Amino acid sequence: MGTLIMILIIGPIIIGVLVVVFEEGDRIRVSKLTGNVLHQLLEDNNINDYEYQKFEDGSYLLNDGERQLLYVIDEGGWTSWGYENIINVEFSIDDTQAYEASLSSATGRAIVGGALAGGVGAIIGGFTGKKTGRKVVNRMMLTVSFNTPQHPYKRIMLLNNKQGAELNSYQYEDAEKSGLYWSNLITSLMNQNK
Repeated sequence: MGTLIMILIIGPIIIGVLVVVFEEGDRIRVSKLTGNVLHQLLEDNNINDYEYQKFEDGSYLLNDGERQLLYVIDEGGWTSWGYENIINVEFSIDDTQAYEASLSSATGRAIVGGALAGGVGAIIGGFTGKKTGRKVVNRMMLTVSFNTPQHPYKRIMLLNNKQGAELNSYQYEDAEKSGLYWSNLITSLMNQNK
């Protein structure tokens, strides 16, 4: 009897605790997982039709096309939302909004006069390092908002460089490309359910 109690008490600590909250009406799912979260999520949910990307802050975005779910995976586990719950996506560079799309707008738009025509270069043109004269960016962030009071938004840090990433650097170009790709993809996902 004592051994059984010890196994019941210590077992979850050794194996890891899996906490799942599932709210059918909002199609929100929150989970805290241990180990390789991405691998465990894919395996446990039998996700086969997906695309994902890992970002600088260690978080992942995962699009499950088959179930029409968008997952954000971070150090706390993962949260998923049905496409119908996505209401806004914003891509910001430093403190400037470079792209935003919401259910209230028909399509995504560049905030500063057609800046996306040549990438986000028109917005970045004003960013110059204080002492060196170099054009640099310190931060790029993607914010996705959801029509769910329990988890109304998630932020994903695409670039976080205190010294600043130069505009012609791989780090900058990769973060910009990722931000534009996911902004446009999420826009198309939320517009599927209008």
